[in-house]
Amino acid sequence: MEGEEDFLAHLQQRLSSDPENPSNHFNIGIFLWKKGDVVGGDESKDFKSRAAEHFLASARLNPGDSAAFRILGHYYSAVVIDTQRAVKCYQRALSLSPDDFEAGDAICDLLDVNGKESLEIAVCKEASEKSPRAFWAFRRLGYLQIYHKKWEEAVQSLQHAIRGYPACADLWEALGLAYHRLGRLTAAIKSYGRAIELEDSKIFSLIESGNILLMLGSFRKGIELFRHALEVSPQNVSAHFGLASGLLGLSKECASIGAYEWGASLLKDASEITSACSHLSSNFSSVWKLHGDIQRLLRVKTDRLFCWLYKTV
Repeated sequence: MEGEEDFLAHLQQRLSSDPENPSNHFNIGIFLWKKGDVVGGDESKDFKSRAAEHFLASARLNPGDSAAFRILGHYYSAVVIDTQRAVKCYQRALSLSPDDFEAGDAICDLLDVNGKESLEIAVCKEASEKSPRAFWAFRRLGYLQIYHKKWEEAVQSLQHAIRGYPACADLWEALGLAYHRLGRLTAAIKSYGRAIELEDSKIFSLIESGNILLMLGSFRKGIELFRHALEVSPQNVSAHFGLASGLLGLSKECASIGAYEWGASLLKDASEITSACSHLSSNFSSVWKLHGDIQRLLRVKTDRLFCWLYKTV
């Protein structure tokens, strides 16, 4: 505590000796702001209000300092609760530094909460046009374009955003969805796969890539993904349905090469899965249809297996 008081006294002494230096105001503001983060209640508000006075002085003396405007945005947003002033401060910060992801995310969150999506999009587009390194803006745009099903635009925005956030699983998953909806299945599988590599509990990526693999006839890989999905979410109906569909497809593949015993075994597993799935989602007609298809095919394969065993005896 004594050390903090000495440091504050040192900052105030520097300000007294050079009151027209914006850095001196800014440094005291940062000290008081951080102090406000540590304490609670009314004391925190008091520290941050004092800090805001110094940030205002710093901004007047150096109107090109984006950091002062960004923190003033935080002050008006979280302490004073003045949305209009907060938005103006954030906009000023971004006009000076479009790469400022903290100001960018803050203004977008504020606009999103207040239902001003069109302004949010405008802010992101302006920042992305000003700087190719405004990755936060491309990320926001990508998510909004996904929401509005603008798949081509989303691909471009998300690809650019990933350059700044290469380890963000959510971005890769969103990119996979955009590719998927455009019918670019190979690219979708790769993007979903990258999302799973970064975060192996991405249930949406696991199920969607599994569905694509089944569509392409890669039943074993699809089954593997659905089993993984069920490890993550044991009650997930889509994962149960996908796994049963994969086992059904693989059993048909076995039948085509005469492996009736293996095919029948796979069908039994699929039957147990659809039976469990029907209890989880009793009103899903697709589940009951799949269960019926499996039961019908299981009877056929059991008959063929019996005939095959009879001939070999």
